[in-house]
Amino acid sequence: MAIRTILAALNTVDRAEEIIRIGCRLASRHDAHLVGLYVIPGVRYYATPANTHAAIDINVEQRSYYETHVDQVKQVFEDMIRKEGVRGEWRCVQAESHLMSGVTTAHGMQADLIIAGQTPKEGFDSFEPEFVEHVIMDAGRPVLVVPHEGTFPNVGTHALVAWNSGAEAARAAADAIPLLKQADQTTVVWVNPDEFKGGHLPGSALAEMLARHNINVTSEAFNTGKWEIGDALLTKANALGADLLVSGAYGHSRLREYLFGGVTRHLLDHMTIPVLMAH
Repeated sequence: MAIRTILAALNTVDRAEEIIRIGCRLASRHDAHLVGLYVIPGVRYYATPANTHAAIDINVEQRSYYETHVDQVKQVFEDMIRKEGVRGEWRCVQAESHLMSGVTTAHGMQADLIIAGQTPKEGFDSFEPEFVEHVIMDAGRPVLVVPHEGTFPNVGTHALVAWNSGAEAARAAADAIPLLKQADQTTVVWVNPDEFKGGHLPGSALAEMLARHNINVTSEAFNTGKWEIGDALLTKANALGADLLVSGAYGHSRLREYLFGGVTRHLLDHMTIPVLMAH
């Protein structure tokens, strides 16, 4: 499937410019329409025996923050798509809920690719701490998550595809095909291969499938040993000079990953390059 509509979620205000820049480059590369989505959250009113006004003020302050920055983000978006010659549109949506992920998910369902920023740990942009997770889980679309630090001028020149023979990894690899077709090099790594699932092949069957799409791809087994898998994948990506990591999301339940840790949680917390995730 070709990428013809890209939705850039721009509520991580401090990273909006980088997200727009990546969106423009991908839109230009794929002849796609770029949608800039900015959600102004609603205010959550709730009553408690004490500190009622303080609780309401926190939500009002959050809404005010996004109202204050909307014109700034809109100007950056419109200036950049004009400069890059990209077809696009600006959408500013007033949400009924204080949560912005629901609106982003609803709009993202009608796009081929969603671009969103890594959720920061502090500040107003961290008000919905599981924003990206909700979008990945609920939109049914691949989500390209951009780290909260760094610039990434060449996303997808060398892609690292994490494979574990799971359904989520298969979905991510398939969703990434339009991006991988544009890459100079794609490396498939079968993480801790299981002989009962064809581990002796070290991802070669997946690599052959991708090669039939005219993707320049190699494959190898990748035993992480005592390393945490997410950390091992980021280290491998750095060693290869990869500028895109493709990974399935939440092969285990989100609750299990929240309680015990997991690859998805680690990547979302510690990513150093853009990560394309699908569930």
